[in-house]
Amino acid sequence: AAAVALGVAFWNTGYDTAGIQDRMGALFFMVFFLALLSLSSIPVWAAERQLFLRESADQVYGTGAYCLSAVLFDLLPMRVVPPCLFAFIS
Repeated sequence: AAAVALGVAFWNTGYDTAGIQDRMGALFFMVFFLALLSLSSIPVWAAERQLFLRESADQVYGTGAYCLSAVLFDLLPMRVVPPCLFAFIS
């Protein structure tokens, strides 16, 4: 929704000084938004660390299985796909 709103807001900006400043503002917003999306994973990894250490000490699963599941079910769908869609749409 944010990418569509940003794209619509800056659809027909001119090529004069005001249009360039508008585009720079949109670029700043996009970079800032993508940076905030990447920061959303920090609390998840901090909380998961204690769980992983406890369950790996109990030999519930191995390190490879945890890393594979973290990449397939957390990193790709929650951290990689949304920023790529945002960048593609806007």
